[in-house]
Amino acid sequence: MDLEFAGAVERADELLASWDAETYRRGIIRVRLDFIYLAAYVPAIALICLWARDAFQMRTMRAGILGTSVAWLQVIAGLADSLENAALLRMMQGTVKHPWPVIARWSAVVKFSLVLAGLGYAAAGVLARLLVSDGDA
Repeated sequence: MDLEFAGAVERADELLASWDAETYRRGIIRVRLDFIYLAAYVPAIALICLWARDAFQMRTMRAGILGTSVAWLQVIAGLADSLENAALLRMMQGTVKHPWPVIARWSAVVKFSLVLAGLGYAAAGVLARLLVSDGDA
């Protein structure tokens, strides 16, 4: 959604002015559903990070020490996503005012950065796990 990265009142107003009633309705529904989605992706990514940590530790790889921290960072990603959603709803359901576009943008940046870090760590853990499997064969 472009609105989450608007970053300024003027840009958010411009985007919202281009929406029709149906776009508003769908946008509000999507943001509300995102609260449910984040309740699923946060624990899922955190758990896969812990699984990856164990894979690294099986290989006695130093990356294993990061696993718990990266898992906990997913909780911060979820909090950032919640804050982003609240800012988006505030803008969609009323007059766009400062600081909501800024809050939405920076919350989205934090969320995406932490989620990508978690997914990257998990992918590296999958590779580590495959190396363990290959070594055991």
